[in-house]
Amino acid sequence: MLIIDVATYLFIILFYSAVIIGYGAKFKNLFFKADKNSIGEFGIYGFVVLYFLSTLIHFFIAINLAINLFIFAIGIYLFAKEIKLNQINFLINKKFVIVFLLFFLLSFTNQFHDDAYLYQLPYINYVQKFKIIFGIVTINDYMAYGHGFYDVLALFKLPKISNNLIFTLPVIFLAFFILYLYEQRKNYNYYIKFFLVIIIITLLFRYYQSKDYGTDLPVLVLIFLVQINLINYFFNKNINFFYKSILYLVTGILFKIYMIFSIFYLIPFIFLTKIKKIKFEKHKNIIFFIFLLIFLSIGKNVIHSGCLIYPIHQTCFESEKLSWSYGKDLSKKRMTFLSANNKGWLSYYRFMPKSKFFEPDVYIKIYKYNYHKNLIKDQDFSSFILIIAIFFIVLNLNKKIQITNKIQINNKQTRLSPNQKNYLFLSSLFAFFSWFILTPHLRYGGYGFLI
Repeated sequence: MLIIDVATYLFIILFYSAVIIGYGAKFKNLFFKADKNSIGEFGIYGFVVLYFLSTLIHFFIAINLAINLFIFAIGIYLFAKEIKLNQINFLINKKFVIVFLLFFLLSFTNQFHDDAYLYQLPYINYVQKFKIIFGIVTINDYMAYGHGFYDVLALFKLPKISNNLIFTLPVIFLAFFILYLYEQRKNYNYYIKFFLVIIIITLLFRYYQSKDYGTDLPVLVLIFLVQINLINYFFNKNINFFYKSILYLVTGILFKIYMIFSIFYLIPFIFLTKIKKIKFEKHKNIIFFIFLLIFLSIGKNVIHSGCLIYPIHQTCFESEKLSWSYGKDLSKKRMTFLSANNKGWLSYYRFMPKSKFFEPDVYIKIYKYNYHKNLIKDQDFSSFILIIAIFFIVLNLNKKIQITNKIQINNKQTRLSPNQKNYLFLSSLFAFFSWFILTPHLRYGGYGFLI
């Protein structure tokens, strides 16, 4: 029975991966046809497409079994077509097989997240049983947060199949990212290689078992991809890097709102690129797709909660205008609770249980400027120190290697200009401090903004 279970598990993960690659390959051929084929990039694009399809379909019908099977059939067809057209044999592709097997083994450590029964599985069940519901925020406000990645998971949950399997999708997402990094290794310059070493070491220290792979992990990967595309653009003035960064930025925001801090990474693109080089006309299709993705997601949010982005109360309509709206007052209370939680409210009571109880709004007022002293009591702080240590250790080792091997970075093609360095530093600084001030928890993109 164990062999049969493992074989079934392996087949399903392979099947999921093939479906995702199929949609991603079609997306690449539609919007970035001139780029080289990359299995890893196909996978990342595939998740974007599947989120788009799930959101669009759910406006009209529940994502039921028939929809699941239809999505699978189209994905497998596109996958087979890609193999035939480009003569890609995935089964003998060493890099694909090695990465897949490593992450397949890792997936056995997968466990339910603490919030699985609070809103994760209920949200997936809702998407599969009902078409979009006006005012679902009044039933369970967690379900109105704009859970983009759970819309993707709803496409893969099948009857008689363990719920654990759909939670392997973040593992698959990370596998595609690692594969993409490996495929592009020959194109990387000194700066990218240094950056990637820190990324890989950080992932090994923090995400060594897949039970830690919640839906925050795909957002972290998208932050890394925006950063990588930015650095690539400095050395290869291919405007596709700009549009890919926007695509990843928007997708990440639709998955988790804290991704919005990555918008600062677009500053160098804007200031170092002449308008005529952006080539809006040539890239009108991808621009239209991105705007459509935003429009559908905002529409979903408004229907769910009466807010453009719940629970940001400034974006909410009052119930006098939208009868199903949660309204500004209730949304503000939820936002205050989340803000207090992000700034050490729970840590304060966890480590000082005999302290006087403060409501979230009172806590924020009292610890408005010194909330970090409560955050450092959390184990999250040790991870914060670890990331800083990794950065300086790698930097120091890198300098010693350069001195030992007498490596100099003097070639203009492998050296950042002073302007590029300044913009890169400032954009990183703005992103980091925005995160540090508003959502100073490493799980909320902190690993990406710190690196």
